[in-house]
Amino acid sequence: MSATHFSGPVVSSAGLQLGDGGVIIYIKKAAVSVDLPSISAGVVSESTVTVSGAAAGDAVIANPPANLAAGLAVVGAYVSAADTVKLRVLNSTGAPINEAAANWVFVLVR
Repeated sequence: MSATHFSGPVVSSAGLQLGDGGVIIYIKKAAVSVDLPSISAGVVSESTVTVSGAAAGDAVIANPPANLAAGLAVVGAYVSAADTVKLRVLNSTGAPINEAAANWVFVLVR
């Protein structure tokens, strides 16, 4: 199969069909300030983050800032309601971590 190259934005009213037949109809990348609560040792914390454009059923990719404290790990993210993402973060250390607010990047795919 030959490659097709584009020099500008690609606009499609019908979405992007994948090789397996699936169709992507929406992709959004958003930088959002997230202020995680203090997370106790060994605990998974769930935070609510407003991400405009999020809709139930969207796939979510949550990218933390590069300087996220050692011992914190993203264990999941999902859309719980319109414009609302639930972010689950694990503190795998033996002490509480109170991370400062920072910009995270969220990618939504529908």
